[in-house]
Amino acid sequence: MMLGGLLLLPFAALPGAAMLGTGGFMAAGQALGGARGLAAKGATAGQNLTYGLTALALPAIGVPLVIALVTVPLLVAFFLFIINSGAYLVPPKTVLTAGAVVSPYIGVSKTVIGESEFENTDLPLTVEYRVEIVAKKGTLTNVVVEYDCVVVQEGNEPACPPADIPEAPQEVSPSESFVFTYEHNLDIGYADSFVIDTIEVTADSPEQKGAIAVGSASVKIGDPPAECPTTWPVFPEGGEAFLSVYQGPHTSGGTHDRVEAIDINSGTGHSAKATHTGVVTVGNYGNYGDFVDVTSTCEIRTGVTTQVTSRYAHLDAIFVSTGQTVTLGQVLGLTGSSGTGSPHLHYEFRPDGTIQMRPPFLPKYVEPGCRGTPICNVSIP
Repeated sequence: MMLGGLLLLPFAALPGAAMLGTGGFMAAGQALGGARGLAAKGATAGQNLTYGLTALALPAIGVPLVIALVTVPLLVAFFLFIINSGAYLVPPKTVLTAGAVVSPYIGVSKTVIGESEFENTDLPLTVEYRVEIVAKKGTLTNVVVEYDCVVVQEGNEPACPPADIPEAPQEVSPSESFVFTYEHNLDIGYADSFVIDTIEVTADSPEQKGAIAVGSASVKIGDPPAECPTTWPVFPEGGEAFLSVYQGPHTSGGTHDRVEAIDINSGTGHSAKATHTGVVTVGNYGNYGDFVDVTSTCEIRTGVTTQVTSRYAHLDAIFVSTGQTVTLGQVLGLTGSSGTGSPHLHYEFRPDGTIQMRPPFLPKYVEPGCRGTPICNVSIP
């Protein structure tokens, strides 16, 4: 039907008209179609146009709405399944508890047999350690056991006492752990010192190649320094002869322009250790990347104490948590490149001006403003 050049489609001919029902709408259409006169025809045309547009609109809106109502819940359920499955698809993270890097696949328990605190008058003495290595989930293969030690003593750097570590077996099964003991013989040269012993185990498990776990134990002799930074935060590992400081504090135009900090070329994966006892704050900020702060009250001069914070930045892994109390020599995390383009350890004293990167707060003096390994000329240890 034509009205003023407008094509009108009969209601019954429109697709989807049956969705509206034919009872009341069709009866009304027929009654209006039988009226006489231009007004009646116009009214009929208007009704037919209204019903026609309605019939077109409802299928256009209704069909997608039905599809959405069916598919959206299915998609939500699918994504929830993926998210929940992630807990099983992603290997568990390594964490640190009570001085040990804890792996989901390797257990390392390291303890001092008997007393762990002595007076200087007890020297010389023999300290015995017990180490137990456990396969938590599946048989461990290619087991490697490495020994590390740090001696902290004010004004001196005593060598670590030798340790006779037995060769690890080729395999450690969940049904039978590997247990061994070894001894330290300590003489009067270890008076007023901390001897911090670490055993690192690397092995292949069915779920992960090169899994790592660490256990550590400390012996306290006399009255060693603990509340003030005194030692290096990172040491050579894996057969390295030494590490180097390649940027000192307050470098003009450098990243240390306004900070009391040094950069150490530790690369990725070295253990970053607390240089003093204190309370931890974990954070992430700008160029620091992931970092750990350790805060304590330090006697910077005779009778003068102040709050000191040491920062360990650009870490790739963190094994401690905010509010936790850590001890001198405890592993805080692993060095890396978070927040920066080159892997290294950024070690800083905060707030600036409290203490300086020099003895007794650091084993060696670092020239302020130095940049580059040859110019700084400081090796670790």
